[in-house]
Amino acid sequence: QHLLNRHPSFGSSVALEEAQYEGRHAEVTAAVEQEQHIIAWRSPPMGHRDQLAVMLTVELLRDSTTSPLYAALHDGQLAEQFVLRLRDGHGWPGTVELSYVPFPNRAAEAGMAVQQVLTDLAIQGPDQALLEAAKRRLRFQRRSQQAVAQTARMLERWELGMGVPAFGFKLE
Repeated sequence: QHLLNRHPSFGSSVALEEAQYEGRHAEVTAAVEQEQHIIAWRSPPMGHRDQLAVMLTVELLRDSTTSPLYAALHDGQLAEQFVLRLRDGHGWPGTVELSYVPFPNRAAEAGMAVQQVLTDLAIQGPDQALLEAAKRRLRFQRRSQQAVAQTARMLERWELGMGVPAFGFKLE
């Protein structure tokens, strides 16, 4: 939310959520060989005017070649893998989730690196070239989704008009 407030190019307002004055933390211990860290933030529901800004921020941070997050975790030899994704809440607020597997004995450094990348982004804003590249990727994704939706609508019209023999019915 701080990022959205400081840099209008990301969005016009903050998500509708009561003020949160401290982080919420949950720790789960399990007998596994690799440690995994997950950080999640609430995101506005799909259709909210800030959703596009959140999608752009996620796209900016998750690119595996140019992302400052990738540079901090992977190039900095702090984590061997990370995943950043936006989970839609289907009309309700969703989440932005960052999951990473730190190298042994590097978990604290990896956590600090994540916080530093987010702080730098909130204070300085995104690099303009990286922002433009993220916008292009997001536009491409949206066009692809629209093409799939159009194909689905065409198939629906065909099935309604012709019936679906595999299901044993035909409209008369």
